[in-house]
Amino acid sequence: MKKLYLLLWTIVLLFMLGGCSSTYTVTKGDSIFTVDVNNSTISEGTNIYQYTISGNSYGYYDIKIIYPNGSSYWWEGSSSSGASGWSEGYDQNRYVDGSTLCDILVEREEKIDGSHYGWIILPFLVGGIFLTFFPKKVWYLRYGWHFKEVQPSQLSLEISRAIGIFLMFIAFILLIIRIFQIIKYL
Repeated sequence: MKKLYLLLWTIVLLFMLGGCSSTYTVTKGDSIFTVDVNNSTISEGTNIYQYTISGNSYGYYDIKIIYPNGSSYWWEGSSSSGASGWSEGYDQNRYVDGSTLCDILVEREEKIDGSHYGWIILPFLVGGIFLTFFPKKVWYLRYGWHFKEVQPSQLSLEISRAIGIFLMFIAFILLIIRIFQIIKYL
């Protein structure tokens, strides 16, 4: 039985890992940009730009873009305000403007940071634990107080446990997804 559970968890994790993508595309104006997260590059077809990005949970970002000619553009701040600068040799007419490239990166980060559904894991987990480990008490809270000297059937207890296991499984999946999102964009 343990081997079956191990096999099922392995299959679930493999399916979830298949959804992890290291590249994505963004359309800005008439240009289509390809962002490669693993290599930290942005490409718009003709040029490849290196970038570094760091941020915190308060929406503050520190971005540095390195252009093909070796010049750089940096930006520090949040999505609403900040400071930027550039090195010698930076030419916004020759390459894509640094602020546009920063906007592409910040949009993606805010989508990830904005998906704070982590709080929903707790109700699923608590509900699943109660339904799985205390099905009789849950049955009494739902139905037992209506009737005098009544016991729940074994079937209703097993259904309650099955629902509890399902809720804990959903909580586990949501937790794994959130962990992958956090790790992927560190």
